[in-house]
Amino acid sequence: VGEQRHWFGEDDVCWPTKVQTKVFNRGGKANPDQPAKVMINHNRYGCTQGEVRDVLGETADKKSWVLQGGRQVPKSHEHSGWARIQPES
Repeated sequence: VGEQRHWFGEDDVCWPTKVQTKVFNRGGKANPDQPAKVMINHNRYGCTQGEVRDVLGETADKKSWVLQGGRQVPKSHEHSGWARIQPES
C-alpha cells in the first residue's frame, strides 16, 4: 500500500490559469443610449417592483444593462420589464 506512483512527475501537472472575463463595459467611450436610472416594472431581475437603480454600464455582449448592485436587465425588456427614468433638469 503506501504512496502510489504515476508515470508523470509533478512538473508535468499544472492547473489551468484563470481567465479573467470582462463582465461589463464601464467607462471608455460612453454609450449615448445608456439610461442614467431605470425603474423596475415587475418583481424580476432580483429586484422589486417600483425599485429605481442606477445604470453602471452594459454587458460585454451589449445585450443587457448592468445596474447598481450587480443586477442585469436585458435591453430587449424595456417598457415590459423596466423603464427609463428621465433625469430631472
